[in-house]
Amino acid sequence: MLFLGAVSTFSLVVPFGYVKAQTQIPDVTVEAPAQRARPAAIASSRRAAATRTARANRRVPAQQAAPAQSASSNGVTGERANGPVRGFVATRSGTATKTDTPLIETPQSVSVITTDQIRNQGAVSIGEALRYTAGVSGDVNGGSDTRFGGLQIRGFDMTMPGLYVDGLRIPSSNYVHFNGLDPYGAERIEVLKGPSSAMYGGSGTGGILNYVTKLPTAQQFGEVSISGGSFNRYQGQFDVGGPANKEGTVLWRLILEGQGERGHLEAA
Repeated sequence: MLFLGAVSTFSLVVPFGYVKAQTQIPDVTVEAPAQRARPAAIASSRRAAATRTARANRRVPAQQAAPAQSASSNGVTGERANGPVRGFVATRSGTATKTDTPLIETPQSVSVITTDQIRNQGAVSIGEALRYTAGVSGDVNGGSDTRFGGLQIRGFDMTMPGLYVDGLRIPSSNYVHFNGLDPYGAERIEVLKGPSSAMYGGSGTGGILNYVTKLPTAQQFGEVSISGGSFNRYQGQFDVGGPANKEGTVLWRLILEGQGERGHLEAA
């Protein structure tokens, strides 16, 4: 012990052992927590989830193959831009872009008159087939030949500059124009509205009328139709086609149509 004294009888006692103990840092030991046993309920639920996932994975291929089978049930793999359409609403067209493009992705107004619509309307001319198309009139009279009407698209006269067959322009005149074609030979009639000089050059401001012809099919078929009407009108139609060889590499189709009528005027 160390004694420090003074005249005033004041004394301070400091133990050396205590000072030495304060300068030492105690050892710290960190131990990992003991792993607890996993409850049996958690393990069983995970096994059940893995079983459900495996069953779902086995069902996915069958569900994905179902739409492809339904799409090919009619002998084709879906609608094409120049192919047939089931019903009145088409989803694809090639008139605006000259490619097989969905109508919803086409940046221009295109109206498609399908074969089913022509048949249900009972249209016997292109002008009659266009009667339910917005912004288009195929019964504009007043030309040099009043037996046929003129074609107007968005108010512009497109009788002569606006006729195309399968995307190729057909020369027209006051006597030979779009109404010389019969709707029976068309797979669809498409009307492209508005100017389209990028695709068709000087085609006109109103738009164009594209007559898409019927194509051969891989399935053998045939039909004959005979009809009549007022003023001694008669009409016969014949459509037959199919594969020309056993391999199906060559296809053919023959379409014939004839009509006649006396008219509402008696001959002089």
